Amino acid sequence: MEMNDKLTIDEAGSSALEDIAKESTVDTPSGQIVSFVQERFNRASDARQGEETRWLQAYRNYRGIYGPDVQFTEAEKSRVFIKVTKTKVLAAYGQITEVLFGNNRFPISINPTTLPEGVAETVFLETNPQTSAMAQGAAQGAPQAPQAELPKLLPGETLTDLKERLGGLKKTLEPVADKIKEGSGSGPTEVAFHPALVSAKKMEKQIHDQLEESNSKKHLRASAFECALFGTGVMKGPFAVDKEYPNWDEDGTYTPTIKTLPQTSHVSIWNFYPDPDAVTVEDCEYMVERHKMSRSQLRALKRRPYFRSNAIDLAITQGEDYILELWESHMDDHNDNPRTERFEVL
Repeated sequence: MEMNDKLTIDEAGSSALEDIAKESTVDTPSGQIVSFVQERFNRASDARQGEETRWLQAYRNYRGIYGPDVQFTEAEKSRVFIKVTKTKVLAAYGQITEVLFGNNRFPISINPTTLPEGVAETVFLETNPQTSAMAQGAAQGAPQAPQAELPKLLPGETLTDLKERLGGLKKTLEPVADKIKEGSGSGPTEVAFHPALVSAKKMEKQIHDQLEESNSKKHLRASAFECALFGTGVMKGPFAVDKEYPNWDEDGTYTPTIKTLPQTSHVSIWNFYPDPDAVTVEDCEYMVERHKMSRSQLRALKRRPYFRSNAIDLAITQGEDYILELWESHMDDHNDNPRTERFEVL
């Protein structure tokens, strides 16, 4: 390929391909995606084998199980395992969750920046009619008092633009929009409002509602536990998913409401395969997540954006293909069968 034909990942055209017909199963432009993802997955899996050994040791210490490297002679009758690791892990997990959920909600808050963009930081209006009339008269006779002449506007901004920058207070202050001035005010009868703060808190309320919809607190607790046990906890999101809300009309007809909502979830470190050449998450060129899905879960992907129904139906027709990893075999105490009735999805 010519150098001038190459596209970087930052260019607009590099992240999209013309989609094929839904009924087609041959996709020439994106035909290498499967092998590309599989190659990256295998590379990351090989690179983290040393970490998997450490994680397995931590898991056995937490469960109180001796590993295959510990051998006992015939004279050694006792195999008591003192669970020091479990005590320490649960204590650390309790302290982490106490800090995270001290106020009994997801630990996230939204505050305006020092210099908000697109919304006014503070506006005020005069509540005393007499003071307002005096200010207008003084403005006509004494132009040296610019504070009382016009609302403080940005360069090239009109009064209408200022109203747009009232954010969450736009409807509340609409009846007195012509009297609003930008700034904090200085008189005893001037009332100040903070549109940037109100907008931030409304955003925070919306985000917390969406986090409650996706059971984010449960997922965060799971990530905190793995953080205490293995040293790393992973959460992913938000990703857009369609959620169905049950609804029946007056005639008893089921007419559900479908809403697209952001969803966050916990990812076990066992199923998380990052770029082995990266030092931080921001440096990763790719991250692969390994899923173990049933037929119902695989069909549910049809409701997600950018999943092709015919490809999912074809995968289900071909049958389950999940093969246990080595670490799964060591962690499963009762299953000696390397195959399960599940699908592996990367």
